[in-house]
Amino acid sequence: MRYLDNLAPKFFLGKGQVEIISLPVDFYETLKQKISTAKRRIFLSTLYIGPSQHELVNCLRDALLKNRDLQVTILIDALRGTREHPKGPCSASLLVPLVREFPDRVAVRLYHTPNLSGLSKKFMPRLLWEGKGVQHQKAYGFDDTVILSGANLSTAYFTIRQDRYYMFHSAALTDYYLDMQKTLMDLSFDCQPSNENVFNVVWPDTNIAPNPVYDAANYKAAATLAMARLLGPRSHTHHQDVRPSEAITVVYPISQLTPILDQQISTEHPAIVAISNYIANSPVNPNWWLTAGYFNVHSDYSSPLFKAKGQGTVIVAAPEANGFFGARGPAGYIAGAYLQLTKKFYNLIKKNNSPIDMLEWRNGTVHEEGGWSYHAKGIWATAGDENPVLTLIGSSNYTMRSHSLDLESNVVLMTSDPELQRSMRAEVDKLTKHCTLVTDEHLQQEERAVPASTRVVAYLCGNHL
Repeated sequence: MRYLDNLAPKFFLGKGQVEIISLPVDFYETLKQKISTAKRRIFLSTLYIGPSQHELVNCLRDALLKNRDLQVTILIDALRGTREHPKGPCSASLLVPLVREFPDRVAVRLYHTPNLSGLSKKFMPRLLWEGKGVQHQKAYGFDDTVILSGANLSTAYFTIRQDRYYMFHSAALTDYYLDMQKTLMDLSFDCQPSNENVFNVVWPDTNIAPNPVYDAANYKAAATLAMARLLGPRSHTHHQDVRPSEAITVVYPISQLTPILDQQISTEHPAIVAISNYIANSPVNPNWWLTAGYFNVHSDYSSPLFKAKGQGTVIVAAPEANGFFGARGPAGYIAGAYLQLTKKFYNLIKKNNSPIDMLEWRNGTVHEEGGWSYHAKGIWATAGDENPVLTLIGSSNYTMRSHSLDLESNVVLMTSDPELQRSMRAEVDKLTKHCTLVTDEHLQQEERAVPASTRVVAYLCGNHL
């Protein structure tokens, strides 16, 4: 905590201000309930909203009609949010009718990475654009409540894709994430109605930076100035829900915004390194858990964990639980590439003789009836007891890509609340319920063989996975 106090903003919470949602369907029902009862503000920051999410959009429309003071702001990624256009509906075409109907109360902005600019955008195949970086944060706010998750807003994430979802009843933390979103929106394209093209994507003159497609360097300079005040410690400048002496839970928002910054002031990387070093060096030998739906953990995070003396548990998605399993074209390599990266990590566990169990999560086979995919990401650690006192929740997969290409945001949560600690342990237990222990024999099964071509893809594309 002393280290994080000097790194990131700090928020104090009391009992009952944190709720853990377990299932996708509950996440979706909570979203709709919060939208329908919001009185002042709704903000959604996500990679994309599924083009078929008409029910969600209608829920937003009904809330706007019911509450004349309600303001709705939505931030999505420009590349992912327009991927299907003009051949089919996309996030932007789904949302723009709200802008048309409520021009003074709905704003939809599309973040565009400055990594894709000038000649690279002109000549690079569109299929590869998203590999240059996306807006990956997931924060969903309603009045004085904010849900932080790794889940996007589409059908699979509401039904058969396992993720994590923490709901914070905190005006202060909600204000912070709205401030984060509004600042990023001032660095993003505006989505406006168009009679000819359904929607237009324009760069407003009121933005605080030049268009990143044409002037990436000055865009980054302006973005760095704008984001710096949100990243560093500022507990003395914002209001709190409870006094520090009354707090039983503290949270530190940490973000990785490397693509839009011209200097390294992001806080996610140093915070996770600090957590890994705590796990490795604490005299209480904490037990810990680590998971990511796309498992390719940055070596700066994993290296200390191999030296930890407490029991470690790593949860990875089985190939059959990877959303790209069975995909056609180049995407067909992705599930196998992550299997190859799983094998690499497993071999490092053996090489270091570390007390780490690797578990493979599978609940049926994705794209088959009853099959689920796995998208959860998180870190949990104990302080010597069996229940976690610390967790990391948010959008990051803890990869080199998360560190260098995408916009990510998480919170580090620490609590002395026994009830919340038990809920955190129950969350881990629910995830491990569908797991199988990874062993040499398991990885040597025929269906776990990785073709040479896929191994090459995993090697060449590792920093983008």
